[in-house]
Amino acid sequence: MELSALIPGSQPLEVFLPGGIPTDIVLQVVGKESDRFHKASFKWLQHMQAREGNMPLKEMADIQTDLVATLIVGWSGLTENGQPLPYSHEKACELMGKSELTFLREAVEVFATERANFFRVSEEAAGSAGAAA
Repeated sequence: MELSALIPGSQPLEVFLPGGIPTDIVLQVVGKESDRFHKASFKWLQHMQAREGNMPLKEMADIQTDLVATLIVGWSGLTENGQPLPYSHEKACELMGKSELTFLREAVEVFATERANFFRVSEEAAGSAGAAA
C-alpha cells in the first residue's frame, strides 16, 4: 500500500437536516487525527496552560467551537443572501457557534471521529493489495 494512503486527507460530509432531509451542502472535513487538528489542539492547550486552568466558561466554549471549525477545510452548497458563501475558518467558527446549527456541529464531530471515513480505499487499490497478499 502506498504510504500516502496511510495519511488521510479531507473527505466530503454530505449534510442532512434533522429527520434525514437531504441538502446540497457538502462540507470538506478532516479527521480528529489530522495534523491540522493536532496543531490547533496543541495551540489551545498551551493557551489553557498559560491561563493555569482559570478560564471563563465562555472562553472554554469558544475554544471548543474553534476546534470543531478546524475540522472543516471547505464547503460547497452554502449560500448567504442568495450568493455562494466562500469558506473561511472565521465563517466556519461562526456557523459552528450557532445554537440553531447544533445538528451540523454534531454531524462534523461524529464524522471526524470515525476513522473509517478517512481511509476509503479505491477498488483498484484494494485489488492490487489483495493480489500482493
